[in-house]
Amino acid sequence: MATFFSLALYAGSFTFILREGGIPFYYLGVFFAIAVILYLIFNSLSREYVGRAGDAIIVPVSILMVAVAFVLVYISQSIPIISVSVALFTVSLIMFYNSTVRNEVSISTNERIFMGGAGLGGFIGLIVAGVFPGKMSVLDSYMAIIMLAVGLAAVFVFFRRPTGRFSIADAFHVFVRPFNSMEKIRTIEKKLLLLAVSLDEIFVWIAIGASFPFVISAGLGSGMSRPAVMFSVAAAIIIGAALVYVFESSNIPATPFFYPVKDLILVAGLLLLSFMYPASYVAGMIFLALLPVAFIGSVRFLKSQFPSSFDFRQITSFFRNPIMVIAPLMGSILWAVSGAMLFLTAMAFAIFALVIGIIVITNPKIFKVSDPYETANN
Repeated sequence: MATFFSLALYAGSFTFILREGGIPFYYLGVFFAIAVILYLIFNSLSREYVGRAGDAIIVPVSILMVAVAFVLVYISQSIPIISVSVALFTVSLIMFYNSTVRNEVSISTNERIFMGGAGLGGFIGLIVAGVFPGKMSVLDSYMAIIMLAVGLAAVFVFFRRPTGRFSIADAFHVFVRPFNSMEKIRTIEKKLLLLAVSLDEIFVWIAIGASFPFVISAGLGSGMSRPAVMFSVAAAIIIGAALVYVFESSNIPATPFFYPVKDLILVAGLLLLSFMYPASYVAGMIFLALLPVAFIGSVRFLKSQFPSSFDFRQITSFFRNPIMVIAPLMGSILWAVSGAMLFLTAMAFAIFALVIGIIVITNPKIFKVSDPYETANN
C-alpha cells in the first residue's frame, strides 16, 4: 500500500513536475518509452533472480531506490535528471512486485492482496497530490523522506541471506527463453486464433501506449483544475482495483464475451477523452476503470483455448513489446499536434482490435474457439 501510494503520487505529480520545469507535455511519451524499455529488460531478470536467489535484499533496495527517485525530481526538473528518476522508479517497482507477489506459492492470493493495496494506496496518493497546496516537487521531497525511512526499516525486516545464486548464464537463459517458446507454435492447433490474438494485441497496445501517458494532461487540457483531475483519476483507480479484486475472488466463467469487451471499453473511453471537456473526461475515466477487469477476463478466456503447457503471451509478446516502446513516441508526436487527434487516432486502433475480437467470437468454427462455460455444463 505504501509503495503504491508513492507510485500514484509520483505518476500523478509527474505531469505537474514537467510543467514546473517548463518541459512540454509531449515529452511524457518519451519518458513513458524509457520506462517501458527498462520494464522489458528488468522484469524477467528480476523474476529469475528472485526465483533463484530469493528476495534477500530486493525489497529494501527497491524502496530506497524510490526515495532516490523522489529526491532527484526535487533537486532538478530538467530532462536528464527526470530521465534518471524515471529509470530508478521503474526498476524499483519491478523489483518490488517480483519480490512480494511473484515469488510465493499462492500467487493468486498475493495478487488479490496486491490489488487491494495498490487500489487503496493509489487512491490515497492521488488524493494527496490533488489537495497539496504547493509545488509538486516539494511534495516529492516529503515523500522521499518517508520512503527513505520505510526502506531503512525494511532492511531489518526483509533482509535474509540469499537462498541461491544468480549467474550470467541465468541471465542469458532469460533472454533466449522467448525464442525457445516460438518452436511450440508448430504444435498448436489454433494457429489462426493465435494470429488474431497477436493482431488484437498490436492494435490494443498502440492505442494504450499512445494515449495513456497523456491522461492527466488531457484533464488539464479539458480545463479542469489539478484537484479535479486527481480526484477523477483516483476514483477510476479505486473502482478498477475493487472490480479486479471481486473478479479474482469469484468463479466467473471465462466466456468468449470477455475477448472483445476490453476493446469496446477502450474505444468508448478514448472517444470520451477526445472531446476534451470536463464531463466527458470524467466519464472517460470511469469507462477506462473497467479495462483491467476486462483484460483479466480476456486472458482467462484465451488461456482456456490453448493447452496449459503453452503460454500464448510469450508468443504475442514478440509483437507487443516493440509496440509498447514505439506507441508512446507516436503519442508524443500526436499530442504536439492536438490532444483530440491523439485520442481519436488511438481510438481508431482500438476499433481495429474490436473488429478482430468480434470476428473471432462470431466465427468459432473458423478460429476453433470453444466456450469453456458451455463445455463444462455439457
